[in-house]
Amino acid sequence: MPRFVTTWHVDAPPESVWPVLSDVESWPRWWHCFRRVVLVRSGDEAGEGMRVQLTLDVGYRLVFGTEITSSVPGRSARARVVGDLSGIGSWSARSDGDATAMTIVWDVQVQRAWMRHAQPLVAPFFAWSHARVMAAGERGLRQVLATGELAG
Repeated sequence: MPRFVTTWHVDAPPESVWPVLSDVESWPRWWHCFRRVVLVRSGDEAGEGMRVQLTLDVGYRLVFGTEITSSVPGRSARARVVGDLSGIGSWSARSDGDATAMTIVWDVQVQRAWMRHAQPLVAPFFAWSHARVMAAGERGLRQVLATGELAG
């Protein structure tokens, strides 16, 4: 199963980052690759059990769901991923002075037949596409944290 590991660094403490990241329905306003995010089910106070349906557009469309299986607010979350992607996603954060260093790991497999069959040939494109999505997320998160406003 392919593994994608991304590191983000933002100039804000984890307690400022967590509320923005946990407001998943706001993602399309600042993480522009996401076309639609629908909260299917709220989780408990830590977010566990929360289910979200996401539509991602990166030149091709991916629709997938996530369910938070474990969460330590402001520190880590783990989710089961189903749909056009399947596998596990995780996020962890640590303080780095007045900033936050985050590691996002996706252990996912594409599920659409054409993607599975083409994967040996297009794996570099999928990796590039993932990197582009994650870079856009980091830029958007930095903007929201710097301005205190969600991008329109």
